[in-house]
Amino acid sequence: MAILKADVKFNFEPIQKLAKIYPEINARFLSLVGKRSRTLLKMEALSKGVRLTDGKRSRSPLFMIMSDVQTKKSLVKVYSHPLMLFENGRTLRDGSKESGRKIYPALKTSVMSRMGTYINDFENKILEPELRKLDL
Repeated sequence: MAILKADVKFNFEPIQKLAKIYPEINARFLSLVGKRSRTLLKMEALSKGVRLTDGKRSRSPLFMIMSDVQTKKSLVKVYSHPLMLFENGRTLRDGSKESGRKIYPALKTSVMSRMGTYINDFENKILEPELRKLDL
């Protein structure tokens, strides 16, 4: 039987540094995607003539569409109070259920089609400076 012996030595330090900053980098990428999807949703709503401010106070339309990065940093949630993005189903008088519907179904496809540019922007603006700080 032939035995192959290999001496593999490499520095684990850069990998350990990357592992430490990975959750932060992931959260920053998701926040970039959330911000861009908020902008897309705002532009789509304004182009359809939807009013994004409430009548009681004068607020910025940007803050009427919000996004949150979930605690596990694997999901970004976009939501809005004046815009109903998804309508839940309802129970009719005869007891049957009416299914819900997505009111703005094009948002996900719009975000996914622009994901390549989001990744490039993220690499240029956020990831490269972070890697330069770590000397990787």
